[in-house]
Amino acid sequence: MSQLKDKISAIAIVGAPHEVFSEGIVCYIEKRSDTEVSADDVNTAAKDMAAYRRTSHVVILEQGGIPLNRVAKTDYKTLGDMAKEVTEKLRSEGKWDAE
Repeated sequence: MSQLKDKISAIAIVGAPHEVFSEGIVCYIEKRSDTEVSADDVNTAAKDMAAYRRTSHVVILEQGGIPLNRVAKTDYKTLGDMAKEVTEKLRSEGKWDAE
């Protein structure tokens, strides 16, 4: 992922229920305002990682898109709720739990 360090400002990763893997990995990428990053870029950068460590789905957010709690740390509870919404949508489209 070091190839993308100049294009992203923050990364947050949460698990979401998955029928096949028990838990799938949802990766939230906060891109820098002056760059473009795609899910394909992230997946290409992660090719050197073991398969079980790679993300199941990537969500690209604008700068300031990762929620913070009252002490300015990543709010993983809110991210988990966001991941549930995303995976439910993916599940209805047949793009989650299939593998």
